[in-house]
Amino acid sequence: MRGNPGGSGLLLAARFQELSRSLETFRILFDEPMHGHSNSTFLTLELVSMHLHVSLEDVQLFAGLEGEEEAARVYPSLCDWMKTPTSRQAMWHAGQAVRAAKAMASHHLDAFQSIAVYHTSLALWAYGVILNANGISYDDTIMAYSDPVFATSELPVWLDGIDTVATQRFIALNRGMPALQSLQESQPPALIHDPAAILEVIIDVLLCNPMSSEQLKPYRQPVVENLVQLVYGLRDATRKAGV
Repeated sequence: MRGNPGGSGLLLAARFQELSRSLETFRILFDEPMHGHSNSTFLTLELVSMHLHVSLEDVQLFAGLEGEEEAARVYPSLCDWMKTPTSRQAMWHAGQAVRAAKAMASHHLDAFQSIAVYHTSLALWAYGVILNANGISYDDTIMAYSDPVFATSELPVWLDGIDTVATQRFIALNRGMPALQSLQESQPPALIHDPAAILEVIIDVLLCNPMSSEQLKPYRQPVVENLVQLVYGLRDATRKAGV
């Protein structure tokens, strides 16, 4: 006897909602997640939440894991994903994972934490690249950067900041300029439609302290060094492609 063809989809949707509620309940247990020893837990929480809203497998294929043919195959589905609130929810969680990693920047990220940051970089990068490929831009709200004051018609939506009305507006209505804050005060923020700039921020996070990265290099685990080189390569390829 054949089963209900829609049954598995309904079951997955119910489990997705249940897991989302569980993660949200766990999240509110943090009074102030950026303090104390909870940063690592917060990073893990946001990574899991991001994975609920994006197919990392598709993102890795799009980044060239298995060649151009596979990248082209997953491109249409990622385009459809990019246009949904689900994708913007994924970007928020990715930014929050970066926020947690930044809070640990005075320490050395371990292998798992570095891999988590790398995963967020792929998601943020893919969103920005597909955004540009679909001709969607924020030209009507371009930000001119002037240290230390922004001259802009619309303030950025900080993906690595606190949750605000602007954040919810971005997720629900795709309004605002999503961005990551640079670790260096002299550097402009990285807008999400500039994927190379996003990867620059990620590199700084992985290096912990960009001003003394060479001095810290002997103390970083080999897997962290490998991840840094992967992000460098993706950044350089993105720049070469003019994305």
